[in-house]
Amino acid sequence: MMSELTDADKRLLLNVLESIREPVPKNLCPTFYRTLTYEGDLKLKEHADNLADKLGLTDKGNNE
Repeated sequence: MMSELTDADKRLLLNVLESIREPVPKNLCPTFYRTLTYEGDLKLKEHADNLADKLGLTDKGNNE
């Protein structure tokens, strides 16, 4: 069972997810996120977005 996240936990997760949730440029080196493909990068971003939404971390201003 997962315990409730503290504000510090939320800030850490948001900071980690922040760069992944940015739009993925097509010319990004495929090793940047270690997915090796543009499509993999898009899937990683989608996963990060879904995780942030699930954890209620959709907006940095709401969690500081």
